Amino acid sequence: MQTRICSCCGKEKPIESYKNVGKRGGGVSVLTICNECMRKKQDEGRAMAKVKKQQKIAQEVVDARTLRLQDFTPRELMTELHRRGYEGILKYTRVEQIDISNF
Repeated sequence: MQTRICSCCGKEKPIESYKNVGKRGGGVSVLTICNECMRKKQDEGRAMAKVKKQQKIAQEVVDARTLRLQDFTPRELMTELHRRGYEGILKYTRVEQIDISNF
């Protein structure tokens, strides 16, 4: 029975507990990390990706809160208010400043 030492956990395990990976040229290569450690690394990677996604969403919320109403186009304002859970009718007055002293 062939065994190999996992480069991650350092335990000696049978060769069957290592994932076979296809190799160019028709041969098969066996990984140096056991299946159990590989699953743990993948789970940690997924958890880290989830945390990063949540941090990105939180940062977008902070960025949205720092914007002033005048920085939004009407369509962006409606989308942002809907995203924040507001419902109903929005009435707004558009104020534009026009300099007519140069006419």
